Amino acid sequence: VLWNPSESDYRQNELDRNLLYVAITRACQRIDIIHWRPLAKALQSGGC
Repeated sequence: VLWNPSESDYRQNELDRNLLYVAITRACQRIDIIHWRPLAKALQSGGC
């Protein structure tokens, strides 16, 4: 589960993009993304 990966928590910088990449690619079978604020731009554009 990736909990609320919002723009305020994951800004557009290399460290935050890498953290999102690791969180997503370490999922074994599926990943559930739960959010209530706008998604981080890296997730909106598929830029991970």
